[in-house]
Amino acid sequence: MRSRHLSSICLPFMMFLLATTSARAAEVLSVSPTGSVKQVQQVVVKFSTDMVPMGDPRSLKNPFEVTCTGGRDKDSIPKAKGRWVDSKAWSYDFDKPLPSGVKCILTKRVEKDLSGVKLTALTEYKFSTGGPALLALMPRYGEIEPDQYFVVQTDGPMDAKSVEEKAFFESEKLQAPIGVRVVTGDDRDKVIRAAVAAEWQLSAYKPMVETGKPLSTFPVFAAFQVLAAKNRFAEGSKVSLKWPVGILSASGVPVDEPQHFEFQVIHPFSAKFSCERSNPDSPCNPILNMRLEFNRPVDRKLLTTVKLTGPSGQVWTPLEFDKKAKKDTYRDGSDFLSALTFTAPFPDRSTFKVSIPTGLKDELGRALTNQKSFPLEVKTDDFTPLVKFAAVFGILEKNAEPILPVSVRNVEKILPGVQQVVSGKTFSLNSKSSAAEVIRL
Repeated sequence: MRSRHLSSICLPFMMFLLATTSARAAEVLSVSPTGSVKQVQQVVVKFSTDMVPMGDPRSLKNPFEVTCTGGRDKDSIPKAKGRWVDSKAWSYDFDKPLPSGVKCILTKRVEKDLSGVKLTALTEYKFSTGGPALLALMPRYGEIEPDQYFVVQTDGPMDAKSVEEKAFFESEKLQAPIGVRVVTGDDRDKVIRAAVAAEWQLSAYKPMVETGKPLSTFPVFAAFQVLAAKNRFAEGSKVSLKWPVGILSASGVPVDEPQHFEFQVIHPFSAKFSCERSNPDSPCNPILNMRLEFNRPVDRKLLTTVKLTGPSGQVWTPLEFDKKAKKDTYRDGSDFLSALTFTAPFPDRSTFKVSIPTGLKDELGRALTNQKSFPLEVKTDDFTPLVKFAAVFGILEKNAEPILPVSVRNVEKILPGVQQVVSGKTFSLNSKSSAAEVIRL
């Protein structure tokens, strides 16, 4: 009697406990992705209990409504559809990865699981694809001009105001950062067109640019921006472009990963004379060429009057302007030159002058910083000692009193000559000659 009484009391209590436990177990276990994630192509929601009948994963019952906004335009957000992976997992699949700057909201559409137990879940779940990351930057690296324009390609449109407020340049010669200016209008289009024409990694955009239509005609160019520094960079300095956290996409999604790019600003325009020397303090070797070098290309038309003048008024014209010089070596037909060559030999122990035109400018229109150094005076050293045959070697006949010319320069004043006679033999070789016969000679 006692055991029956206890059983009659415990059974309803256990059923109530199980019902309570079941009600608490109907919940959303996970939603992926959340937060800021790049290249999202699938959303997965997992539940603790069955939401659709087992064996019916094709159910059209979607537990959440997914709404995505942002991107380049309304057409940049790919199509998507929901499906049940199994009775406890639901997937929402996009046709292709979401672009940058997209915000998505998952709004709950169901209140109960398959058994009718109330579903515990947030009303909304959110994620985004993050702010615009730099995919390409032109120029990519190396030397830049003091007033350089930068073409930035991101994985989604940017908020221009946010870029100007957050992005900046750093220079090794300035303690304070240099602000960024976003270039707009016709100047923007001109710079982008020039970058597409010059950069191989933008070749896919050439057909669009070559149509001559405004770039605004093509939605893809909404992800391009042209940046410039608010102050001119110091020549010869190192600078870096900082792309910090917090820059907003056009849809208001912030950048969550910083990026930076380093550059070297070109040095001031200068010219340098060079020649071969026996040691650093010696004059130029008179039997080797001399060169005038520029650290930036110069329009060849401006260099036609450059010359090297010797002590007796003799003038050396650069080989680059010598019509007799080999075209592939000195006359390459380029509109700009970075060096001029004066061909040897030159008189030894002599003084020369290198003359260049006044007002010489480089391809960027910058004046020569060491213009006052010209005309430049240079000197040649003594000829180096030399003893050599001045003619091609040949066969000398024993009884013909042959003479082989010899050049002697800057050697001992008394240089005795010795005539060495070598006896010779004649031997005719033919197909029947043996190696032993040749050795016996």
